[in-house]
Amino acid sequence: MHQGLGGGAIALFIGTLASCAETSTDAAVASCERLCDHLIGACAYDAYPTVDSCMAGCADQVNADVDIEVLETCIVEAGCETFAIVECQNHHGAGAADAD
Repeated sequence: MHQGLGGGAIALFIGTLASCAETSTDAAVASCERLCDHLIGACAYDAYPTVDSCMAGCADQVNADVDIEVLETCIVEAGCETFAIVECQNHHGAGAADAD
């Protein structure tokens, strides 16, 4: 099981979001940490083999103006079902027709 995010992943994420307001960045980092902990720690999700890759993917979502908390909620509720996770991405992720 994953034991939490390393400082490198958090630094990478914050560096990627350097243009965001501090409170927004803090909230996004917290959501991405929970999301990556779930995907890597609980699910061993193949799309993200490392914490850094997951945090980078999450930062891309945030930079695309995705409501990462909505996406996180959907993915956590999907459990570790790959097709359900993909559906969350399709409905709430970057490029989704109904992204919040």
